[in-house]
Parts: sequence; structure tokens; C-alpha cells
Amino acid sequence: MLHFIVNIKVISLGIILLTAGLALAGWHQAVNYESSILSIYARQQDAYVQLVLDQINLLENRSDQEIVQNILGSLDTSGRRYWTLTKGKALLFVKDVMETNRYKGLTTETFFTSKSAGKFLKSLEINRVEHATINMGEDRYVASGVIFEYNGSEYKICLLTNDTVILDDNIFLSSKIGLYVFGVIILGMLLSVSYTH
Repeated sequence: MLHFIVNIKVISLGIILLTAGLALAGWHQAVNYESSILSIYARQQDAYVQLVLDQINLLENRSDQEIVQNILGSLDTSGRRYWTLTKGKALLFVKDVMETNRYKGLTTETFFTSKSAGKFLKSLEINRVEHATINMGEDRYVASGVIFEYNGSEYKICLLTNDTVILDDNIFLSSKIGLYVFGVIILGMLLSVSYTH
């Protein structure tokens, strides 16, 4: 009888450890799932940045102001998705006219202050769009950017999208919640088996 009780305790402990291991693996997979979604979005965003770069290159002998007004000023922006344009180290455009005036005279490093943002800027290449997930203050962004030359000067153009725009999408969010609920139910059933013995 004592041997039977010891076996049940060992089995129950094994089930609890298995449940904890599965919960950890599930959490890791959920993080990977989010990263995969952000990576897919980033590739689509790269194509959009390339399209805008192609439009800029079609303009001949335009001033910085004309590039901003004719191209960037007409693009869809919001507090959670916006463009930046820099010439050398000077910020020419951030989000919209109001934000641009706020940052006028400041350098790129003043705006992209985090370590991940700085690393992203250093990774940019001429005429090759790159992307990364960066932190800006409390927020996380999917950033796509490229360096290009125009009228003998070097520019950087970037599109930043707050990750909540992507991860809070209703379809994605409901799928994620469904997976979490399913996982919790399965783990709960495993734990209940260990307590019924």
C-alpha cells in the first residue's frame, strides 16, 4: 500500500513538472508566433518603403521641402505609424508638419535615442531596404528604412509602425486569445488528473 502511495506521488509530481514544462514551451511558442507575425509585416513594409524611394528617385532636382510636400506629406500617418526623413544627421521630416517643427534643428540621434534604434540606423545601406524591431521610449516599433543619394546628398528614410497596430488587430488578437484559452484548458486538465489521484 505504501509503495502504491509513493508511486502516485511520483506520478503526480511528474504530471506537475510536465505541465510546467508544457506551459513554458507554450509561452516560448507564443513569443515566436508574435515575432513571426512582426517579421511578415516588416517584409511588406519594406516593399512600401521601396515604392516611396522609387517615387522620390523619379523626381528630378527637387528641394527637400518639395520631397516632403509631394511625397511624404501625402502619405498616411498617425501617432502609431509614421515616416522620418533625414539628410546627413539633420531631421527633415517626422510624422507631420507639427512634429517636424518640434524636432527642427535636432539630429537623428536626438530622435532615435534607444540602443536598438541606433543599431538599426547603423545597419542601413544605400538603396537596400532593411528592417528591425526597435524600442522608442515605452513603445516597440517595426522599422523599415534605407539610405539613398539624391542631388549629391545622402538621405535616410524610415517608416515606423507601432507593434500594437499589428498585434492588436482583431483577427490576430482573437486567434491568440483562442490559443491561450485552449492551452490553459489542456494544462488545467493535466493538472486535474494529478490531483484526482
